[in-house]
Amino acid sequence: IHSTVFNSIMEGVAVTNAAGNIISVNPAFTHITGYLPEEVLGQNPRIMKSGRHDQEFYSKMWESIALHGSWSGEIWNRRKSGKIQPEWLNITRVCNDAGEATHYVASFIDTSAIKASQEQLHHLAHHDNLTGLPNRLLFKDRLEQSFKKARREHHRVAVLFLDLDDFKKVNDTLGHQVGDEMLKQAAKRIQCLLREGDTVARLGGDEFTILIDRLERAEDASLVANKVLATLKQPFNIVGRELYIGVSIGIAIFPQDGENTETLVRNADVSMYRAKQMGKNHFQFYTEELSRTANQKIEQEGFLRKALEKEQLRLFFQPQVSIASGAVVGAEALLRWQHPEKGLIYPCDFIPLAEETGLILSIGEWVLHSACRQLRAWDEQGITGLRMAVNISSIQILRADLVKLVQTVLTRNGVEPHRLELEIRENFIMERADRHTEVIAQLKAIGVGISINDFGAGYSSIRSLQQMPVDRIKLGVAIFEGVPSNRSNSMIAGAIASLGKNFGIQIVAEGIETEAQRRFASEIGCETGQGFLYGEALTSEEFTRILDITQGYNTG
Repeated sequence: IHSTVFNSIMEGVAVTNAAGNIISVNPAFTHITGYLPEEVLGQNPRIMKSGRHDQEFYSKMWESIALHGSWSGEIWNRRKSGKIQPEWLNITRVCNDAGEATHYVASFIDTSAIKASQEQLHHLAHHDNLTGLPNRLLFKDRLEQSFKKARREHHRVAVLFLDLDDFKKVNDTLGHQVGDEMLKQAAKRIQCLLREGDTVARLGGDEFTILIDRLERAEDASLVANKVLATLKQPFNIVGRELYIGVSIGIAIFPQDGENTETLVRNADVSMYRAKQMGKNHFQFYTEELSRTANQKIEQEGFLRKALEKEQLRLFFQPQVSIASGAVVGAEALLRWQHPEKGLIYPCDFIPLAEETGLILSIGEWVLHSACRQLRAWDEQGITGLRMAVNISSIQILRADLVKLVQTVLTRNGVEPHRLELEIRENFIMERADRHTEVIAQLKAIGVGISINDFGAGYSSIRSLQQMPVDRIKLGVAIFEGVPSNRSNSMIAGAIASLGKNFGIQIVAEGIETEAQRRFASEIGCETGQGFLYGEALTSEEFTRILDITQGYNTG
């Protein structure tokens, strides 16, 4: 059986004698390194040395082996072809009864695909899919870097906030395909106007921002604004038609109009709305007077507080299904705001405000209680054993009493800890990895499950994932888009699933919409699936009816 395992496992394995000479390798070793057994037997593994690591790296490796009997970590090695590749390597010392080293066993996996996917996903996470421009996240980062330089070198920075005039009419009358093409053409036109050190980003919809670095005079910002107005006045040739739009632009300048990212962008936004009120296709500099319109945000905060007090918040539940059996094994609790006038409002339209104002703590507490209360209600209806997934934000993770709160909620609702799973976005975890790891470990200690949501959208290192005490990785909707026909996404999903398997972490495939995607998820080792193929977000009553039909519960 040892021989069968040795020859069939996907990890490359090399065994050396005490002198460090290779005496045995498995087929996976040949597949990963390109070396045939006869080419390496009797050789020292240093023939694969890449030259990327200094002597101190190897000294620390052997110190660890001498002290602990093993070492694991990332290493760069050279294939027979000369190509250098990253690997995750484990070395274990084997001793005789006298405690003397007789052999060393090295096992490793090629992490090239994982690293490539991380870099690709990092790009996707920081750029707009449609236009290829930097997105809000990257724009914010570049703006903060510009602030640092501006403070050191005593110059100014300008932010221009752009909103295309009457763009909604284009979408509504000619369709989103035409609208998307117009956005792409507009993005290219704006890019052509800017200097190399400046940035144009798409925030979403028809909103763009421009960062003008090293602004000599405030008037220079108006020159750029006029160029943008002029270029977007020109007709857009799309599907054989000439189409026209305008643009409203707000301008805010650092440091006088704001000394941080949020303030400067907000004030540019306020100015843009004033430009629209002036008749569109104008630009407007920020003034203190315009800040009065920001009171709308205070008003919105009041509405959100009222929503919490008057029980206007609702939970919907999306089924999580065993890919192997098709049985519903859990649900993800999804928050909605049932506004008395605007109807159902999705989290993306109010959670940012909740986080900014601190209301997210009260809302998050309500979600936890409501989700566990629903789990208890299903138990009482005879629907037992389901797992409930609840999303929490980085602000909630950092609240000092989170673990105590979770314990209280579980006890009050009579729910076993292992049936609650907290979903945390990958980028939230990495923002303060040390603090987050500590809190997650405490939650794990009381039996609560932990899942990394939208894994692959951030830039987690392999070591960070290994050290993070998580139960599941959720492959995000973006990764599953177009699989299995989308070769790039398929490779990324497969690499992440393989990584999770190596670390003993279960994989949840989110965004399964077709039978082909379900089969692909099964093939790469995903245990659980979620998506429109299995069901959209449902009310508790609809969810119960689904279980009645699909799994034979009789809840009356």
